[in-house]
Amino acid sequence: MAKYLLIILIILVLAGGGYYLWNSGLVDFSALMDGGETNEETTESEEADDEEEQPSVSKVEVVEVTVEAKEFSFTPSKLTVDVGTKVRLTLENGGSVSHDFVVDELDVEMTLVSPGQSQTIEFTLERAGIYEFDCSIPGHEEAGMTGTLTVK
Repeated sequence: MAKYLLIILIILVLAGGGYYLWNSGLVDFSALMDGGETNEETTESEEADDEEEQPSVSKVEVVEVTVEAKEFSFTPSKLTVDVGTKVRLTLENGGSVSHDFVVDELDVEMTLVSPGQSQTIEFTLERAGIYEFDCSIPGHEEAGMTGTLTVK
C-alpha cells in the first residue's frame, strides 16, 4: 500500500511541476506544440556554443551579435537576420594579431581590433541578399577569414 502511495505522490509532484513550468513561461514548449519547429532567437552564449550554427533572428528593434575573430576564421561564420533589423555587432579578437570586420556590399566597416580587445558597431540591414564579410587585413581573406551574412 505504501508503495502505491509513493507512486501517486511522485506522479502528483511531477504533474504539479509540469503545470507550473507550462504556466510560468520559464520553458518554451512551442517546439513540442509545433512539431519540433521553432523560431530561434539566438544569444551570445548560444553562438559561442556552436561555431557553425546559423542564427536566425526575429524582427526586433536591436539584435546583438558577438563574433569572435581568430587566425584565420570568424565564429560564427554564418549569420542570418531579417530585412530591417538593426544589428549591434561586437567583434571579439581572440587571436594574436589585429583583425577587422567588413561587409563591402553594405558599406559596413569596423576599424582594427587589437588582440584581446573588442569593438562594437551598429548597422541596419535594408536589402535582402547574401553578403560576404571578411577581415580586410592583407592575406586574411585569402587565408579563409570570411563568412556570410544572409538578410531575408
